[in-house]
Amino acid sequence: MTYSQALIVGIVISVSTGIIYALYNVISISFIYPHFQDEMIREGVARIRASGLSSQQTTELVASLKRDATLPKIALGNLIRLSIIGAVLSTVTSIFLRGKGPSEVAA
Repeated sequence: MTYSQALIVGIVISVSTGIIYALYNVISISFIYPHFQDEMIREGVARIRASGLSSQQTTELVASLKRDATLPKIALGNLIRLSIIGAVLSTVTSIFLRGKGPSEVAA
């Protein structure tokens, strides 16, 4: 297997994993755990208030948390993170397969 083949396979696996996990997020948050976003926001607000920030900073962070805690942003964020992390890991691991043609692997 060449470097480019190993890299492509790794990236395809990473993106596929990201897509499956994003679909899992959509299904689980929509049907299995419908209060996930509310609890996530509630816990985030509690952490923000406990941090000792000013009232204005607290208000801004709470508004940002509520704006960003949507199902599409959660699923898309996970898809992007898994794809990027997988691509980086694929790049690193495929380096070890670089130059190992069929004759070198069999030896």
